[in-house]
Amino acid sequence: MYSIPLNPEKVPEEVRPLLPLSARWHIGDDFDREAEVASASLSELRELVAGLEGKEGDFLFEWLAGQEAYSSRPSEEYLALTHMTMAAASARVKIKREETQANKLPLPIPADVTTAADAPVAPPSRPGGR
Repeated sequence: MYSIPLNPEKVPEEVRPLLPLSARWHIGDDFDREAEVASASLSELRELVAGLEGKEGDFLFEWLAGQEAYSSRPSEEYLALTHMTMAAASARVKIKREETQANKLPLPIPADVTTAADAPVAPPSRPGGR
């Protein structure tokens, strides 16, 4: 994470509310950014993803696709906001994975099962799936 101050004057007014969030996710190295996403709480990741939804996100993506996208030396603000969108993409994947895992509840164990050897065995499937 960078500690370089971001200048709100260098981004459109509609995008300025995202600067504090982008400062948190302004990690240029892909490996380091992915490690930060992996270690973040689900609430932090949800905050990140939510920050890009709505009108600020719409303005952000329009601005990121604009003239500065072709600059050989984009501003620190442009880089911070770009890194934030990359982190948000990874955050969406992690959130979905976590929610999917949370919805996979273990099967209940019958009361008469005391060891794995006592557990009922599913019948083998037929060749060809019939």
